[in-house]
Amino acid sequence: MRRLGRSSLGETWLIQSSDDSHRSLKLIYNGAKLHNARKLTSYRHPFLLNWERCEVHDTDLVVIADWTEETVEAEYEQARQNGKPGILPDTLLRYMEELAEALDYLHVKHRLVHGRLKLSQIGIQHRHVKLLDWGLTHAEQLPHQSWSLDNLLTTAPEVLRGQLEPASDQFSLAALYLLASAGHSARQRAMRSSVLSCAAGRRMRFRTSALPCWNGISR
Repeated sequence: MRRLGRSSLGETWLIQSSDDSHRSLKLIYNGAKLHNARKLTSYRHPFLLNWERCEVHDTDLVVIADWTEETVEAEYEQARQNGKPGILPDTLLRYMEELAEALDYLHVKHRLVHGRLKLSQIGIQHRHVKLLDWGLTHAEQLPHQSWSLDNLLTTAPEVLRGQLEPASDQFSLAALYLLASAGHSARQRAMRSSVLSCAAGRRMRFRTSALPCWNGISR
């Protein structure tokens, strides 16, 4: 059993099941209050990781889910180690299109917005995307949590104010595309500065004309 990550909203552990296969255990703080807490195992989509079991413990939600070691973040890091700026555009666009389909499913079928997408949350199985983490947060908690610079880089400004909207995930898709294709470019540093300015309470101006759009959650 090994802890993979922790935030103010919950934590994720890698566990071994009785058949020696690996699973992820997600502990979502105050997750029992989520309106869809007991229905998550019924959510099925080709680009969502399968969540096998959900249990409520006091005020928290415990989720047992499938696991994949491969992630878009690992593929990006490998590309950088090989001297490339990032993942090849054709491959990355396919990943983002599949991720957009999964997010559309959550938006339309279950009124669920992720809001805090990261490369490490995008798994890869058989060369297709699997969204490992579905967000599942209380919007009112977001303005009070701590944010790393990397999180700010890929998070829509309204999320920092506690507003979760489908367009927030579209912003994150575009930001993740930039990050995974070119790394921390000058444009991204400018975007980081803009996001930080917004977080400090000033108006953010962000030009999206050059960013890719996907059906369903496009502009």
